[in-house]
Amino acid sequence: MRREQSFITMMMVLTFLPASVARPVQSATGKISGRVSSNAGRPVKYARVELHRVAETYFAFAAETRTDAHGNFTFEGVAPGTYVLRASQIGFFSPDPERAFTDPVELLAGQHVQDLDLRLIAGGAITGRIADEEGDPVIAAEVIALRFQANGELIHHANAQTDDRGVYRLFGLPPGHYVISVRLPDHGRSRRWTLRYFPGVLSREEAARISVSEGQEVEGIDITFKPVKGARLMGRVILEKDGRPVRARLTLSGQDLLTLSTHTDSAGRYEFLDIPLGQHHVSVEPLEGEAIGRSQFVHIPARELIHHDFVLPEAARIEGWVELDDRRPLDSTHSLTVSLTMTRIEGPEGAPPMVSTSVRPDGTFHIGGLPKGRARLSVFSPNEQYVIKALTVGGREAPDLELPLRPGVVLSNVRIVLSDEVGEVHGRVNVAEGDLTPYRLLLIPEDPARRHDTEQEKSAWTIGSSPFFFRGLPAGRYWLFAVPADVSVGIETLVEKHLSSARVLEVRPHRVSEVLVSPLRKEDLRG
Repeated sequence: MRREQSFITMMMVLTFLPASVARPVQSATGKISGRVSSNAGRPVKYARVELHRVAETYFAFAAETRTDAHGNFTFEGVAPGTYVLRASQIGFFSPDPERAFTDPVELLAGQHVQDLDLRLIAGGAITGRIADEEGDPVIAAEVIALRFQANGELIHHANAQTDDRGVYRLFGLPPGHYVISVRLPDHGRSRRWTLRYFPGVLSREEAARISVSEGQEVEGIDITFKPVKGARLMGRVILEKDGRPVRARLTLSGQDLLTLSTHTDSAGRYEFLDIPLGQHHVSVEPLEGEAIGRSQFVHIPARELIHHDFVLPEAARIEGWVELDDRRPLDSTHSLTVSLTMTRIEGPEGAPPMVSTSVRPDGTFHIGGLPKGRARLSVFSPNEQYVIKALTVGGREAPDLELPLRPGVVLSNVRIVLSDEVGEVHGRVNVAEGDLTPYRLLLIPEDPARRHDTEQEKSAWTIGSSPFFFRGLPAGRYWLFAVPADVSVGIETLVEKHLSSARVLEVRPHRVSEVLVSPLRKEDLRG
């Protein structure tokens, strides 16, 4: 009875205490609010506002919101700390491109930081029409705005596409001087010309300057694709060994997304017409894999004929098939990719370090255009559901999954055996809620033989306690490390000095292991 009376008395005392005494302790979170407006003082409606927490060496994204019809925004439930904000909206830009974020804002527990003023500038616009030689609209042409920098250089600033009338509109342009170029759409056929500058010329140097002020709309910037005499580039694509013609696709690219493409004829001949003055990059891609492609820069003088032959070295080729354990065929709906990574290239210079191809529905594959050297083979599958169990060439096992490559030699009967005996690891880093530190997760096989194979080492990234995943793992024991992403540390260092901090895992086939791993501290890694 006495205990019951004491409880009633205590409740009566609390009821009649002043509000400042009776209410619970103030919330640990705070609030940040403000307004986004234009230089003219008008509200920027429905602008995106980002909140980033200031970390030691970077800004960590914390939240985002949209302004209302009056340009106002609010972030609630914000943890104490130092923050910066950034506003953006289509058609507007930051007054200072070098400083997109606000000055740091300090938020204390329970505090409301308000009346922040974020400014955006309304951009200008350029509009016009693109037509062909007959005056008909060019649909889906890409129009590019190039803006002059203070040093006189031109940079790609914005692009737009023409509609069914051939009309385009470039908007959100900062005040300044511009050059407008237009590129014709690629409908899968070779083109004599694809690029023009306003008012219909071939080069930047001949183009007209267009001035745009804040909020201004410049109209009537029309371009017609009439024939304009330019330079010509022609020649042949042949094999270095015997001069035989090579079937190839050639692509010429230059300033401002200029792209011309053509194919060689039966004699290996190619031709590009109406090329503007300048330095252009030409790439040659053999279509049948018998030669190694190449690319180089070619200087094109104004309105001249340039003759240039491309002489290609012979390539190695690989042919084979992919199957599952016990010679089970693949499902015809599979989506597998075979990749070759060059571990040693003996020539020519500029040969591709990696080549990939899709496995056909029947499980076969073919890779051509390979340089002399050695290549390591790998297979990529959706969700990493397979691992290579064996690789044989003509019935003999290939050590370390590597293949020797020789010019003019076809390496046939390459058999790849896949196993679906793989497991997964799903986990989180054991940190406090709200921690936004990026972490790198390193999964290392315990078996020394596998540990020295870089293909067996797996990496993943996460932020704070967000989940991470490893898939396609062969069965066995692994060490798992969580390392702050901004700290550089090697595998050997982790194994030699920090093994006691690793989480030991046993991966089993067709199983998912759920783990919680404690991170290594920066001071321990830098010590």
